[in-house]
Amino acid sequence: MDDHNRIWIGFGYGEWGGNLFVFDTGKRRFLRPKLYDYRITLNPAQSFAQSDKNVFMTAGMAHFTTHGSIVAFDDLSARVVLSSEAAWVPDTTAQGPFKGGKFLKGGEYIGPAAYNSQEKHLYFYSQNGIFKGTPDYDLTDMSKWALVFKPSLRWTNGQKNAVGPAMNVLKMQFAPDGTLFFLTEQDGLGIYKDKTLRFVK
Repeated sequence: MDDHNRIWIGFGYGEWGGNLFVFDTGKRRFLRPKLYDYRITLNPAQSFAQSDKNVFMTAGMAHFTTHGSIVAFDDLSARVVLSSEAAWVPDTTAQGPFKGGKFLKGGEYIGPAAYNSQEKHLYFYSQNGIFKGTPDYDLTDMSKWALVFKPSLRWTNGQKNAVGPAMNVLKMQFAPDGTLFFLTEQDGLGIYKDKTLRFVK
């Protein structure tokens, strides 16, 4: 539910992407978000977070390789904040006949996000850790995001609609004092405050 009493509902269909619905509880009708060139059919929705300016939607998929995205909605108009795709990169470790070859490096498998209203930073989780960035700045490349910490978490093999592990962090949220809570699939509730991480199972 956003500040305008609209319910944002996202779906993840694995390799068949995702879908998005917005329901206005005051007018009691569905609203059509303007996605422009954002391809929701390739991006399973993972979470929503709200700042004082935007509603953010995160999407991520693990299917043979990994990719993810973050979209900011100004009212109902989408703007891609980050798109992290798999890419072929040089293999600097290859020797012999494989020297000079390339390998497919996965993008960020983006899971849930949360907005820290004290810092004015957006946080998100991926297989590479929890990152933060300032939404008012250019965040289109992973180099613009700062790694906060990388928790050691277990993964569940396989999904119903994709080849790859299911997202192992289900939800993230900040307390008013800036404490970050994140709910994991197998390792309990993670609590991060003052650069200290602990888990409650």
